[in-house]
Amino acid sequence: DDGVLVPFAVDLRKRAQLEYFLDVANSIPASCVVHRRSCFDRYGYWPEDVPSAADWELWKAVVRPSLGANLAYAPEATALHFRASWRGTSQWGPAPLHRWLEVAADDRVWPQALREPVPAGDLPQAAIWRMMQADPQAWTRDLRTGISDACDLLAWTGSRVLDRLDASLEQARAESGAWQQRAEASAADSVASAHALELARSEIAAAHAEIGAAHAEIDALMSSDSWRVTAPVRWAGAALRRLYRR
Repeated sequence: DDGVLVPFAVDLRKRAQLEYFLDVANSIPASCVVHRRSCFDRYGYWPEDVPSAADWELWKAVVRPSLGANLAYAPEATALHFRASWRGTSQWGPAPLHRWLEVAADDRVWPQALREPVPAGDLPQAAIWRMMQADPQAWTRDLRTGISDACDLLAWTGSRVLDRLDASLEQARAESGAWQQRAEASAADSVASAHALELARSEIAAAHAEIGAAHAEIDALMSSDSWRVTAPVRWAGAALRRLYRR
């Protein structure tokens, strides 16, 4: 309803665009397709058993058997596709569309030919139709020139975005490397700490073993005949020590 026109071109002869179209989501408006009547006999008719995106199902049935080899592509702008007002969000549409709308929102850079004023209460279709009727050839020429300028702008904007993404990626890689070094140092400290802990445990176990052996020797000594025989001597010695202390 704001009268902003955004170019959108999909060339299904390109592998990446074809794979996205066949396996991910519909990326071409129905008004952008022209086909022969024989396609219905060869690939089937409009599917009436799907709740939505029937056009996508039909185009996939036509395109998939030859993987796009039966397609031709016209690079010139040939159709206008109006987004339904009930969509209600700029996020709706094929993947790049909402990014391009963000660029188009800047009045300073977006071509004027791609910004048609729509009077309040009027329909965009009616407003643009009146502009086309005034001078169809001039309107078409100006529109296609504006589309060329917009594509250049989008390419330049995209390159800047890629530059920012590259810088962010390099920063992320540097931060990841620093974290990796800290993690490796922490792991080395953990290994050293674990080794020291294991050594301490071994020493404690050895000490316990020595204490156990000493207790066993004491028990053996106290239960021996010599210990019992010398008991009076030890008692007398203890008594003398007590007397001496007095």
